[in-house]
Amino acid sequence: MFVLKKSPNTIVSAFSLSNDSIRLTNRITDEYKELFLDDTDLRDKTLKRFPAVLIGRLGTNKEFARRGYGTAIMDFIKVLFRTNNRTGCRFIIVDALNRTETLHYYKKNGFRYLIDDEQLEAKYMGIGVNRLPLNTRLMYFDLLKIKVNED
Repeated sequence: MFVLKKSPNTIVSAFSLSNDSIRLTNRITDEYKELFLDDTDLRDKTLKRFPAVLIGRLGTNKEFARRGYGTAIMDFIKVLFRTNNRTGCRFIIVDALNRTETLHYYKKNGFRYLIDDEQLEAKYMGIGVNRLPLNTRLMYFDLLKIKVNED
């Protein structure tokens, strides 16, 4: 949780994190497996699960919305796991609310859909297509996209 320094009772933003993974199961089409493996340079790996940290919840106080605090929090999370990664994760993942402004936020912060097509994502998640639109969309960020100063 982040609070104002001058007013510690004022919450600016809060988030929760937990260990998870990206799973390349037989429910995901070969096309999307290939896109993911190409995007992440993991083609030579035989793994079917890739360690990740899941952002369970992330929110910014409405009073501070659209002022860059959300992006600052996301940058904090990215740098934290890129430079002090005690979990061994390679990715940050999120089940983003399937709302235009939420999806835009994650895209703006470098997240990509694991599966672009919502119907195929429903199949991957084991949800019937009669339950579309999905409430959330699975997105990921590759921590190796962040350059670290090794000095």
